[in-house]
Amino acid sequence: MVYFNSNQAISFRYETGDFIGDGIQRRSVVCELVDVDSSGAKPVTKVVDMGRSICHPKDSFCKETGRKRALADALKMGNYGVFERKTIWSAYLNRPRGQVVDTTSYVTAS
Repeated sequence: MVYFNSNQAISFRYETGDFIGDGIQRRSVVCELVDVDSSGAKPVTKVVDMGRSICHPKDSFCKETGRKRALADALKMGNYGVFERKTIWSAYLNRPRGQVVDTTSYVTAS
C-alpha cells in the first residue's frame, strides 16, 4: 500500500480471468483507493474508489503500465479535485521501490 494521507492509501492487486465474457483469459491490475482505520489491533481498509486495467491477450503484461491505467481509472470514479489528484499521483510516483509489504495482515471491511 502507498499512503497519500495519514488514513488513505492506494492498493494494487493482480488478477487473471475472463473479464469481458468472451472466454479469453486476460491479466488485469486492480487499483483501490482505500480509507485505513488503524485504531484496532489490525488495520481495517474500506474501498472508496476502484479502477481496473485489462491487458489485451496479444500485448505483453506490464505491471507499471497497468498500475498507472488502473490508478487513472480509479481517480475518474471519484470526485477528486486537482490538488487531491496531484497528491495521489505524487505519492504513487515517489513511492519506495523494492520493498516487500505484508498485505496479509490487513482486513477488508465489507
